[in-house]
Amino acid sequence: VSTQSTGFQIALNDRDEVVVCDPADGFVKFFTYAGKLLYKFSPTSNAEGLATIPCGITRTPLDQYLVSDSLNHTVCLYTERGVLLQQVLSPTDAAGAIQACALGPEGHLLACEYTVTGGHCMKIFRYRSCTCHASRPNSSKRRTPTPLL
Repeated sequence: VSTQSTGFQIALNDRDEVVVCDPADGFVKFFTYAGKLLYKFSPTSNAEGLATIPCGITRTPLDQYLVSDSLNHTVCLYTERGVLLQQVLSPTDAAGAIQACALGPEGHLLACEYTVTGGHCMKIFRYRSCTCHASRPNSSKRRTPTPLL
């Protein structure tokens, strides 16, 4: 892991591997508990020519990985070998510079945003279908802001 940056995010998979998102060199890396690098991938962006800064990572129940890109204000879904499956969040979803992400048990995607101007916040997005939003259309947005951290 690069030592020139802070803000690494980690996840674990079901094979006792530690998955590290390294924004300093732009890779998602898989390690053993002993620290041996097993493999890595560089997340690709949803559009050609865009650089990525992977910051946050979380594992899905299907052994796929949600990786937040603080540069492009996106969260994308990848296989564990780095194949881009879909863009889950983008700036049109009011996603900012997401530094960390997690999945709640009900299917919500939690995203923590940190900005140099001090606009730190946590946002909650629907990632999967959930019982708490069964009657609401997919395009509906919460009208009250979440409190600032």
